[in-house]
Amino acid sequence: MRRLFPCWDVPGLKAEFVIVIKVPEYYNVFSNPFLFASTSKPPLMIHYIVTPEIPTYRIGIVIFDKHDYTNISPLQNLKLWRRELMEVQWDQILRLIEDVTRTVEHTWQLQEGYFLKNQFAIAGLTDDGVDKLQFVLYREEDIIYNEKIDPIARKIELSRKIGRKVVGQLFGTAVSPSWWSCMWLNEGIATLFGVYTINQVFFHV
Repeated sequence: MRRLFPCWDVPGLKAEFVIVIKVPEYYNVFSNPFLFASTSKPPLMIHYIVTPEIPTYRIGIVIFDKHDYTNISPLQNLKLWRRELMEVQWDQILRLIEDVTRTVEHTWQLQEGYFLKNQFAIAGLTDDGVDKLQFVLYREEDIIYNEKIDPIARKIELSRKIGRKVVGQLFGTAVSPSWWSCMWLNEGIATLFGVYTINQVFFHV
């Protein structure tokens, strides 16, 4: 965020943000889904985003060409956005995402579909390990899976990544460390319960 606008980029500081994004009509825009409205003023789309009080590092904005990315959503309440050209076994990946997400929601008694919203597989994503509020961002290379050529260890590794990402949304929302040196606690808790969730998924399977 410090590259996007002047701010005190400190985990312990929170504020409400009103963000306006103007892009050509052939772009899709996504952000933290609290108050999100769009108006058309050809050839631009204007997107208005109002957040609750959150630290700057929790803000997430994704913009991509509608012709490059598509969503696959055979599962209720889940849209996984991925590149049009990337044809792999997305049904396997979606099933893992659904199993992990449902398990987390059941374990912490969350409303069904709380996490199953927009998730993104982005090519070349530089993953800084910081969770965005109600945003799940995957690096495309990290979640590609081909059952015919990949070993079972790859599926387990993929499951752990998904578990870490989904659980990170839960603890990242509940806990805001006062300084960057304390971020290890969020990461550690998310990793621990991510592995726990995967064990639950495979145990029930």
